[in-house]
Amino acid sequence: MSQKAFLQQMDSDVMNAMVAAGMADTGVYLAPAGSPVSVRCYVDDAAAFFGTDAMPVAGARVVIGLLLAEVPAPVRDATVTIGADVYTLDSLVAQDQSISRWVVS
Repeated sequence: MSQKAFLQQMDSDVMNAMVAAGMADTGVYLAPAGSPVSVRCYVDDAAAFFGTDAMPVAGARVVIGLLLAEVPAPVRDATVTIGADVYTLDSLVAQDQSISRWVVS
């Protein structure tokens, strides 16, 4: 098994446990002009700090983590629907070989 395959399997196993514990969600990913894909994802509501001076501005942002095994190439303006909540992928925050994290609106 390759390192990438191992990492994706490990993250999938962790995600299953997090969904079962209520700490991750299931939803539907829909790319513009694409077909719906069932996904498991993390939704993180976090504080964000902007500015590099002595008085940075604090705000809030929502980041969604998607498993690349389920959505190999997430794209900007795709949506993730979880229950009644619809999130639109806005900007990529970070991505490794297993999880892609996006700021959403």
